[in-house]
Amino acid sequence: MQRQTGQDMTDVLKKFKSIFEGLDIARGETRKTGEVSAKGKSITRSKTITEPPTDKMWQDHLKGTEPALGIIPIRRDNTCIWGCIDWDVYPLDHKEIVNDLKKKKIPIIIGGTGLYFNTITKGISKIPNIDTKTRNEVRSLFKKLGQIKA
Repeated sequence: MQRQTGQDMTDVLKKFKSIFEGLDIARGETRKTGEVSAKGKSITRSKTITEPPTDKMWQDHLKGTEPALGIIPIRRDNTCIWGCIDWDVYPLDHKEIVNDLKKKKIPIIIGGTGLYFNTITKGISKIPNIDTKTRNEVRSLFKKLGQIKA
């Protein structure tokens, strides 16, 4: 396996930042508490910080260094170029999830914490409101996936 050069890492960072561009005035931060839930999942604590993410935070996140960086997908102009839904049903049957998404014609979404969904559905102080249409579309996807009971 070839070792990546500094330029390779800079290119990877630029690519991730362009794919996962989000709000430039706030970010999420998640840390493991060291505890494990009864379901075997690491317990974490997340918070929103009203400061932009730095390149160092992105680099640390890509290396897997805590705290985990949370990018809020809704930008200041209320546009979004990516999104995710936190899937907290355990144990996970990945094949079943993929088949269900294909059957329901929902794009495959890979995500981290509930921060993103909560941001869209509830909003976070000092961050622009999410328009009703976008909020309802996300709720509809969640219902389709069986995550919200009708």
